[in-house]
Amino acid sequence: MGLYKREQTYWFSLQYEGRRIHQSLKTDNKRLAEKLYAKTLTDIIEGRYFKKDKAKEITFK
Repeated sequence: MGLYKREQTYWFSLQYEGRRIHQSLKTDNKRLAEKLYAKTLTDIIEGRYFKKDKAKEITFK
């Protein structure tokens, strides 16, 4: 999948751990779109892209 242009705007599409992700990068600049795509991939891999369930973060001592 990857990075692609739909009309005048760049979008990305990918699959990660069974989840299908496709999102507008809200730019018509290819270089900026490539940087945003790389940043988003980094966020996904490092676990910052998806919202975390607060119930899983609570620990009892």
